[in-house]
Amino acid sequence: MRQMVQSILDTAVLTASRRADNADIASAIIAALRRLRALADVEPGGAGAATFDDAVRALVLRRGLREAGRTGQAPAHVPIPAPGPQTAFASIVLEDAALTCLALRAFAPACALLVQTTAGLIDALVEVLGGIPDPAALLDRLQPRRGIGTAAWTPLPNLSLQ
Repeated sequence: MRQMVQSILDTAVLTASRRADNADIASAIIAALRRLRALADVEPGGAGAATFDDAVRALVLRRGLREAGRTGQAPAHVPIPAPGPQTAFASIVLEDAALTCLALRAFAPACALLVQTTAGLIDALVEVLGGIPDPAALLDRLQPRRGIGTAAWTPLPNLSLQ
């Protein structure tokens, strides 16, 4: 199942890279992680979100430790770029891929798919950024943003046909 999840995510990154640069793709990966965090946050009191945040922190630290073991020194954190003009396109592709991975739950437990998808997105983020992001900065970007993803309705004035 892990190979299938990774294949879906790799294909999504490749598709997004046709129209978006690495900064846009990194922002889109963060948007997909934010979507997964929202799905995990179904428990009252935010227990699901806290567990998801802990998993993201652990995955980023694991990548950092792997890099430190390979090079012999602690990796410097790379900055997380601001969203660019093609972030919306890349976000649609990557969020859809992440949700597709979760839809495979007929073949594996949903929790395992959430962990595998999150790990795959963190790995893709590290590759796109070319290094390890600061875990605190990443977790800050995963917090829900007011006004993002919510429709703003403007009432129309009363129109009369007379």
